[in-house]
Amino acid sequence: MARQSLEIAPREKKHWFLLVVSVALTGLLLYRQYLEQPIRNTVVLLPLAVFTAILLLKRLGTTKTVSLTVVSEGMIFHYKQGTLHISWFDIETIGVSSYASKDIVGIRLKNYDRYLEAMSPTLMTYMIYERPYEGGLFFSWILMRLRLTPLGRRVFSRNPALLVGQTPPTLWSGFAGLDIPAGFDRLGTLGFMVQTLLFSRLSTGYDLTIPSSEIDRPPKELVAILESYLTGQHQASGMEH
Repeated sequence: MARQSLEIAPREKKHWFLLVVSVALTGLLLYRQYLEQPIRNTVVLLPLAVFTAILLLKRLGTTKTVSLTVVSEGMIFHYKQGTLHISWFDIETIGVSSYASKDIVGIRLKNYDRYLEAMSPTLMTYMIYERPYEGGLFFSWILMRLRLTPLGRRVFSRNPALLVGQTPPTLWSGFAGLDIPAGFDRLGTLGFMVQTLLFSRLSTGYDLTIPSSEIDRPPKELVAILESYLTGQHQASGMEH
């Protein structure tokens, strides 16, 4: 019997700190002006107050670009650039990992073939250049628009030995006959995407990660749910055979 679908929404955040800072800085300036005290030494607080208010409005007005739907066939990620479906049969394991002192939900794929084939060029570009900076508050939009060289590319170009044993040809499509890691230089966006996946695997043990800010429950709770779907699908597949 197919399980009901489950919608996972981003965690709702409260930004009281920014609000308090903005109100406090603005209030201090107004109070000093009311007392007719010189504000030349504190005039820098005005742009700080305005900047804080802008950040607050930007954060409150920003809608999350990703949500997750869990269905009996697999996981569907929803981005503003499109949707991406990952079948349970393509998932090796799911677990909780830690990166930058934060818990994340990790997904390790059996291979990259269908994952890459199902991804549109627009979505692939977003996953490489924009998504890594999306969670940041300060200057994240600047970093996204600069399109800095992907971190995976920088790491592997400086330490090519890291790729040894990490690039079996069965992981992706389109790499036949290429010299790894030198072949990455001739793969363009696809090569960047593979390096992004491999860098995540080396850093966290998982190819895909979901930050805790993008889920409405503790990571361990979501992992338990996803594992129950994964186990159920594998059991159903075994019964069919």
